Amino acid sequence: MRAREFILSMMACCPALGSGCGLRFMADNQELLVAELATPSVLLMDYRFNGNLADSSQNRFADASLVGAALNPAEGSAGALCFSGSANHYGNLGDSYATRMISNQPKTFAIWFKVTDYALNANPNLLRYDDRDIQDGDNPNSRSTYIIRLNSSGRHYMYVGDVNQGLTAASSPAAQFPTGQWTHLVWVRDPEAQMIYGYQNGSLIVSQVDSTATQTWETTGQSLLLGRMNDGSGGTEPFRGCMDEVKIYSKALSADEVEAIFDDERAAFGI
Repeated sequence: MRAREFILSMMACCPALGSGCGLRFMADNQELLVAELATPSVLLMDYRFNGNLADSSQNRFADASLVGAALNPAEGSAGALCFSGSANHYGNLGDSYATRMISNQPKTFAIWFKVTDYALNANPNLLRYDDRDIQDGDNPNSRSTYIIRLNSSGRHYMYVGDVNQGLTAASSPAAQFPTGQWTHLVWVRDPEAQMIYGYQNGSLIVSQVDSTATQTWETTGQSLLLGRMNDGSGGTEPFRGCMDEVKIYSKALSADEVEAIFDDERAAFGI
């Protein structure tokens, strides 16, 4: 049962508690969840783009670097990273333990984004990492990857896996988000449960079996990019819009944890 549902059921059973008591308990519980998720072993990377490109997590990975993309202090919670949609405008989070994907390792990606339009590309990338699978050495046909991208139909997707062994492609229903409006997107990969989950604005909208959970691979050596692709094919599929509060977690977040993050950040985005 999610935290909010628990509180409502508790209030129904115990009217003497009063709505103020129940809501205060719920808020305290969510604040506790958010605080627990901020520990360095859980929150691997945290890019807030509040006038700088620093990693705000306690791990303090290298600053993001920009090519063409720019910080906009008037966007997002207190500034955001914005992209023109040009193939040469993107952000680079580098290559570190936090950005690497290992086949049996859980990860959660959280991003606030706002699409300007799809005039330059109908399938823009929010976040993308492509790399040769180190299990296969220098085999050019073996590439492990994870991708979070959008589609002009209002869908968002997550792809993960090795090209030779097969990819899992999880997608939301169509018409999930409009242009010109901030949306909170979370994708969770849980290899132990062999599942991928997608959340939008705190609510679960995708549950899909992850066939890649039984694969054996590990990525290393390439940079994690924001706003375009880097798979060496010559394509870029750039993003036109803004993103903010880009976070990577070392665990498969629960529904309660995703909801707590959304509730903690939503006011800054007018939701």
